[in-house]
Amino acid sequence: MSSTAKEEVSSPKESHGTHALPMKSALGPYSMARQGSGTSWQPDATPMEGLHFGADGWALMAHGVANVIYDRQTGPRGDTKFFTESMAMLMGNRPLGPGTLGLRAMVSLDPTMGKSGYPLLFQTGETADGLEHLVDRQHPHDFFMELATSYSVPSTLAYGRNRKTGPDTDTSEPGWLLESTYVLRDAHTFFGRAEEVENSELFGHGDPLHGQAFRIRKFSVGYVHDFARTGPVKWGIGGLVGLLDAPSELDPVYGSSPRSYMVFLQGRL
Repeated sequence: MSSTAKEEVSSPKESHGTHALPMKSALGPYSMARQGSGTSWQPDATPMEGLHFGADGWALMAHGVANVIYDRQTGPRGDTKFFTESMAMLMGNRPLGPGTLGLRAMVSLDPTMGKSGYPLLFQTGETADGLEHLVDRQHPHDFFMELATSYSVPSTLAYGRNRKTGPDTDTSEPGWLLESTYVLRDAHTFFGRAEEVENSELFGHGDPLHGQAFRIRKFSVGYVHDFARTGPVKWGIGGLVGLLDAPSELDPVYGSSPRSYMVFLQGRL
């Protein structure tokens, strides 16, 4: 398969040499050639080979591979085997509402090699019959390797560490967040955010809890209604509710069930 065909999806006009549409993944703003099975993400240097085409609004990719193998593992625990290893996959996606609908199916004829799989030294896990774990052997895939449906909307998942240095501190505190936004009819925006951080700056010098790191979790949901436009500026009114979770040591200071509430008027370009 020519590498030039991996990044594009054929349109009905393409066969006449007019144009091609980008082949976009269902899970993000990158080529479908980077999308593997499950949630795997292939680097640009090793894209998924396959046939890329379009039909009735769907971006489609068909991919398959079959190997005929002679396997020889040496040593006292080695073995030999002649077998076939195969996989066929069809994936497709299309826009649906504010997001992207994705469908994937992957099958394999690996069961023909038998439940004991094939020899592979130091490989462990799975079972030959549901009872005995395989040792020094690789298990065969099931006939249905993957049957999946996904629906994705623009979201952000981030992880980082806050490096704090000073005369009496040198720490690195982890944190993560997951947030997403859904826009309905260009006037209604719903958003949510979940986050967790470790914070050692809640108390000043002289406080018994100064310098201690506490794990703080917060879940927030909000809404904005755009009600007017002035030139390039959109005006909206909205609200935000945040639920917080903190260690019980902080109850005397923050209370046992701290909450966060906000209402706002927003102007944005």
